[in-house]
Amino acid sequence: MLFFMMVVNTILSIAYIFYVFFTIKIYQTIPERTITKKERVSYQVKLSNEGVATYGAVSLHFLDKLSVISRTEELGNMSMEPGQEMAFQTEVLCMYSGIYEIGVDMIEIMDYFRIFRIRFPMPEKLKVTVKPRIRELDSIAAVIEEEECRNSGQRGERTDLVDSEVRKFVPGDNRRWIHWKNSAKRLEWMVRNPTAEEISSYVIFVDPWVAAADTVERIVICDRIREMAAVLAQYIYSSGYQLLVVMEDVDGQEICSRRAFEDFIKRLTECNFSDKATDLNAALEEQNIRTQADIPFLVVTQHPEKIADNVREAVRGFRNLHFFDLQNRVLWEK
Repeated sequence: MLFFMMVVNTILSIAYIFYVFFTIKIYQTIPERTITKKERVSYQVKLSNEGVATYGAVSLHFLDKLSVISRTEELGNMSMEPGQEMAFQTEVLCMYSGIYEIGVDMIEIMDYFRIFRIRFPMPEKLKVTVKPRIRELDSIAAVIEEEECRNSGQRGERTDLVDSEVRKFVPGDNRRWIHWKNSAKRLEWMVRNPTAEEISSYVIFVDPWVAAADTVERIVICDRIREMAAVLAQYIYSSGYQLLVVMEDVDGQEICSRRAFEDFIKRLTECNFSDKATDLNAALEEQNIRTQADIPFLVVTQHPEKIADNVREAVRGFRNLHFFDLQNRVLWEK
């Protein structure tokens, strides 16, 4: 008799689990799936009891290692009547850039006999693409400061420009090229077309090699690399320099317009970092950069000391070589 009761109870418990799984519905929504790191975004979760049974002590458990959702404590120990719907409106803040899941992770509910709690994984989690922040930077390091000082004489504003050498300012233009005299004369922002001699070139190499103990640590490290690369690119581009960015196994990308910069941020966000050590020689040979001499070369990497071993051969002919670690410091210079 006891054995029979145990078998019946087991069957009832399993049936109840399946019943709950198919009758409790959860819907998560955010305005857009592409957001910016540490930007608060509206987040809504709806619960619906589509069955005929009353559920008590329903709780939602959220993914909290990479994102923060406000007021989640209000979604614990809820009771739901048959046909009842509940909506919860709050905000989510993603702490790191990259592509990962946020929102509800588990649904917890009491079992049929109200003895223990059962947890169900969320059938379809909310996946988002989080872009790195674009922070302002006063200067990168002595490399660019020296370059500005050296070229400051030829970058002074020319007052003898004709109409063909200036044009109207459009969003994304570098502020360095604003021509103040013509702007005051025409009562609108005007920029001059810089000559080739006035523009310096820089190369940023984003090292795809990332070593991490688990997925969360990997996302955190990749976020630091993305943010450092974005900061450097933002400063160089907005200061009026020509910029070539090299990352992954694709052609280097020139950043010479606002649209190109936004495309770079998109590629950077979706970049597939790997656990394979970087061969800087091979990377530069693939990009045909070895022959470009006399340009500053900036490397953003988690492993500055390790890949410095083959640096001299890889960048022979480069005038400046700088390794940036993940705390905004220049670690090594040639």
